[in-house]
Amino acid sequence: MWSCALLLADSDYHVRRLAGGLLSRLEPSAVTEHAAQIAERLESDDETVRLHVVQALGLLAGSRLEPFADELFSSLEDDDDGVRWAAVDALSALPPVALANRTDLAIQKMLDRQEISLARSAVSTWLPKLEGGGTPQAALDKLASWNFKLNFGAQQQLQQQQQL
Repeated sequence: MWSCALLLADSDYHVRRLAGGLLSRLEPSAVTEHAAQIAERLESDDETVRLHVVQALGLLAGSRLEPFADELFSSLEDDDDGVRWAAVDALSALPPVALANRTDLAIQKMLDRQEISLARSAVSTWLPKLEGGGTPQAALDKLASWNFKLNFGAQQQLQQQQQL
């Protein structure tokens, strides 16, 4: 089984692509068992490998994902669109408090990159999860503010700020 992760570093693009496809089909227990080795591949030069790694890490149960939270947040700035979008989904698997500690900075980074659609998706994905309990009120308030700015009329103001 673990040869799949080794194949993610193969010199042949086709082998890496097939291994990535297999990685995204693993059972969560297999991802949990090999999470550290899988996460190492986030440094791959191949965007397809990075995408499959982010998707696989998103299968981890909340507290088991926490050790990889920083790497996943870094994936929000990946050069590949697919990796960035997959990172938003994967990060939503974090426990609410771990996610709440990073949402404001993550949204700001997305907007700095002029990725309003990605920021809007992150807010709409993360806010309901954080409202579920245990999240500091200040973090909820900040995310609700982003929600308003991105979805309810302040969008033009954000776009103007991005052009400055």
